[in-house]
Amino acid sequence: MIDLILHDSAARPGVFFWFGALPTSQTKDWERENSICVPADLKTLWSLKGGGDLFESETILQPFGSADPSR
Repeated sequence: MIDLILHDSAARPGVFFWFGALPTSQTKDWERENSICVPADLKTLWSLKGGGDLFESETILQPFGSADPSR
């Protein structure tokens, strides 16, 4: 599914608004601190794009909150 999202994002960049890539080390620390295990494909998306808004109605959340303080 992540591959499809990344493909669609490259093909239609105007409908994807990414928050920015997250450092893998910070994501691993966040998982450890919160005693959770995030699926590998979601961690890949976070490391490449971070979270973001898609199609004006969907949001992929990221572990540290949005880069935009108005969210």
